[in-house]
Amino acid sequence: MKRAAVIGLGSMGANHARVYSQLNGVELVGCSDVNSNSKFLDYPFYTDYKEMLKKESPDFVSICVPTTLHKTVATYSLSQGINTLVEKPIADSEKNAKAIINAAKKSGAKLAVGHIERFNPVISALKKFLFSNGAKIFSINIERVGPIPPRIKDVGVVLDLGTHDIDLISFLTKQKISSVYCTTNTYSNPSKHEDSAHINLSLKSGISASITTNWLTPYKQRKIEVITDKNVVQGDLKEQKLFEFSKSSNSQDIKEIPVEKSEPLALELQAFVNNSSTATGEEGLYALKIAQLCLKSAKGKKVMLVK
Repeated sequence: MKRAAVIGLGSMGANHARVYSQLNGVELVGCSDVNSNSKFLDYPFYTDYKEMLKKESPDFVSICVPTTLHKTVATYSLSQGINTLVEKPIADSEKNAKAIINAAKKSGAKLAVGHIERFNPVISALKKFLFSNGAKIFSINIERVGPIPPRIKDVGVVLDLGTHDIDLISFLTKQKISSVYCTTNTYSNPSKHEDSAHINLSLKSGISASITTNWLTPYKQRKIEVITDKNVVQGDLKEQKLFEFSKSSNSQDIKEIPVEKSEPLALELQAFVNNSSTATGEEGLYALKIAQLCLKSAKGKKVMLVK
């Protein structure tokens, strides 16, 4: 039986704890949060995560604390030889992200970054479909919008939501980004971080990608569109549906592509404890690097080249 623990029991951390408690072959041995009002009182609870890691000796731990604390908590858990999944973004700076990666290399423990959308069945089906029919991708457009989450106070929408889609673009195309142009606004976020962003990315092959993300829309929407030389494929990441639009000589044909629905977090954590493929520390660092270039682009009102 593999032993798992969770540090940070906010919205995402509570979901990690729930999923671990339900996975076959996994025992949730402890939860830690500075707030003692735990929803998981059936499991050993600690306000001191170091005490929990020492007493419970988990094989795997999920770190779901605020982004500014990722480096402190992750480097400690990795130094104890514990396989560690850090929720995205990997850290609040490239320097801190590199410190986490180096801690993993030094200890030999596995480091994963929680880029959960890689495990969304729509993305799995989309990636398989694109590469099975040899389509040439022209552009990718992603929309990820919704109301502002009260839990997020230390980063803006680019680092919190935009990193999902920056990672997806690299994941789907297997290509690096060559340039970034971004505009942001802060309309109503009390923390003064940006709550709206439009991101334009150019890839080295010539593929263009756009990301629209905000905390202004009163409903959640998660959609992706890929335009190729053969068709247009549209996916709803929330409803887990995928459609192909292709043009025949007489009419537009619409075909639903089968998607095997499942909870992305359950698939991600199962892969993590099975030592299967998850987003690596280096991939998490790359998504963070591009996100930070987006913020620099918005501040300087200019295109940023990716070095």
